[in-house]
Amino acid sequence: FLYAASISEDANKEQVYLNYTSQFPDDWKGWNNLGCVQAKMGKLSDAKANFEKVIAKAENNPAALNNLGAIALGEGDVDAAWDYFERAENAGCKSPNLQYNKGVVMIKRAEYSSAVGKFSSDSFNKALAQTLSGDNEGAIATLNNLGSSEYRIFYYLKAVLAARADNVDDVIENLRIAISKESKLKEYARKDMEFLDFIDNSVFRGVIE
Repeated sequence: FLYAASISEDANKEQVYLNYTSQFPDDWKGWNNLGCVQAKMGKLSDAKANFEKVIAKAENNPAALNNLGAIALGEGDVDAAWDYFERAENAGCKSPNLQYNKGVVMIKRAEYSSAVGKFSSDSFNKALAQTLSGDNEGAIATLNNLGSSEYRIFYYLKAVLAARADNVDDVIENLRIAISKESKLKEYARKDMEFLDFIDNSVFRGVIE
């Protein structure tokens, strides 16, 4: 069952793990893996219920505690998320995702400098924490290392950092990409004080108007 799930598509994985948990209800791995698949599919309430089943069987299961923290974070309950992450760490969770998750909470709590140290590898959130802590050069390097992204906010942040570096060409290029992915960013950029120094640039105005 577990091997079959590992080589299946997510929708099929869910069914395999459902079958597994019905036959082996005492094995926490089935419930935890089922919850992970459901979380990835956006079924957060189902995922949460299955992670809680793990905790009911093993109160200090580090994997399930970390996963419950991620669910709480997704629900916007930052304090509950932090409590779960702390419990997971105290229970011996070694997953790099745990520190990443704690970094996200720290960003939301405006603990930007501390958050940077929680991201062991380059990511958008690491760049965001670097930006908010004043390390603009570090943030630029992080985003450049990531290359490209499908997300508009990635390019918007690059535009902000370019503005802070007084690099008008990169401001225009990255804003153009961001706006192509979400036209509503035009209005946001027009009001963003980060771009105030470029408002008289005709090319810049052409992008945001």
